[in-house]
Amino acid sequence: MTDHKMYIGYEREVQDCGSRWVIVVVKPNNRSCKWYSVIGGPEGPDPDDAVYEHEQIEEKDFKKSDFDDTMPIGWLKEGSLKSFEAVFHRLTLGPNQYFIVRLVYELFKNKLVQRDFFTDLLKKAKYTAAEWDFFGEEYCEVDKQFRIAQLVTVKMYRESIGDL
Repeated sequence: MTDHKMYIGYEREVQDCGSRWVIVVVKPNNRSCKWYSVIGGPEGPDPDDAVYEHEQIEEKDFKKSDFDDTMPIGWLKEGSLKSFEAVFHRLTLGPNQYFIVRLVYELFKNKLVQRDFFTDLLKKAKYTAAEWDFFGEEYCEVDKQFRIAQLVTVKMYRESIGDL
């Protein structure tokens, strides 16, 4: 099999900082993997002062013990790794957990994951206490727009099946 197995890794929670989420892509037929995440956060008084960066860690040994928990999210075909990385790098940066939710959503839209894990992840995602304070107890603009789009989609779906 030449597919890469993908997981979300939930790192151990740190007081007031929450848990950092990581997409882990495990290479076929071995335990080597790459980690994809976002790091950074508020650095000044203005929301434009939030500095986030893509984080890509190459060639780690995959150990579930590196995380509090892991959740398999699918298989990535060998030829799709470059598409995955393109989606990862073009996505607007922002707070870690919401970035991962938006990444999984984009992977689903691009048919790189088979299930819509993002709806379950959206319910779990939260900002750190520092991010929540920094953004004035609101979501940053990209996350606000994402949440609105998801709520509208759910409402339209429920209306279409008569569930409201």
